[in-house]
Amino acid sequence: MNPLRGRARKACLLLALLGGACWMANRIHVYQRAQSLLPPQLRTAGMERFGSEPGQFWQTVWAALPLRSQSCGAVILRLSEATAQDIGQRRLGFFEHARTARSAQAAGGPVRYHHWQPSPLPSAWRDGIDDKGLWNGLLCMRVDRELHGRLVAARGPGAYYAVREDRHGVLVVIPRHRLVVYSWWD
Repeated sequence: MNPLRGRARKACLLLALLGGACWMANRIHVYQRAQSLLPPQLRTAGMERFGSEPGQFWQTVWAALPLRSQSCGAVILRLSEATAQDIGQRRLGFFEHARTARSAQAAGGPVRYHHWQPSPLPSAWRDGIDDKGLWNGLLCMRVDRELHGRLVAARGPGAYYAVREDRHGVLVVIPRHRLVVYSWWD
């Protein structure tokens, strides 16, 4: 066997492993960041998926520069079974004290949310934005048919939402499908 071929295979394998490690580290970082934006009452059991507008990766890379561009995206988390059951029993009362995020974001302190509201989502979030029934933030990621079916349940009864006080993000909880959606837009 040619020694160069053996080295090339090892280099390819090493690059694949490195890429996989970076991918996993990014998922962990996104999950931890999303957790920090949730009130502690919302316990989750993992991440379904996340996405943002194309090019936002490079915005993150160049974040140290004094340039600012708009961004949007969403992180979809799995609501823990116990929390989904608790919401099912207490309904809107579950969210009574769930208005402050778990931890501070930069120097601005913790993210705060307006009072929680029961679904349906405000018509302004749906009308004229997306004919598929999705809201801001979700429009910046790929949503397959199966996930779409679970997300549009927020249009009917049994879901809850709260808007960030700075109006740059929203939390939507769909207990029936055990989903917590944090979506943002600047």
